[in-house]
Parts: sequence; C-alpha cells; structure tokens
Amino acid sequence: MSPGSASSADQDYEYDESEDGALMPFSIIVLILSVVVLVIEVLTKMASGS
Repeated sequence: MSPGSASSADQDYEYDESEDGALMPFSIIVLILSVVVLVIEVLTKMASGS
C-alpha cells in the first residue's frame, strides 16, 4: 500500500514541476500583453491630446 502511495506522490510532484514550466511562458505572454495595452493607452491619450 505504501509503495503505491509513494509512487503516486512522486507523480504528483513531477506533474507540479511540469505545470510550473507551463506557467512560465504564460506569465511572459501576460506581461507582454499588459505592456501592449499600456502602450496603446498612452498612444490614444497622446492622439486625443494633440
């Protein structure tokens, strides 16, 4: 019983590692999108101001 639970715990740990690896590019995409939105807001404010 305990070897089976230990192997499942190892699988969960490996799954968490792969999940963190998948979250890193997602956070980079969100960061880039937020910068793009910020640039668009600045450009629209400059266009309306001038």
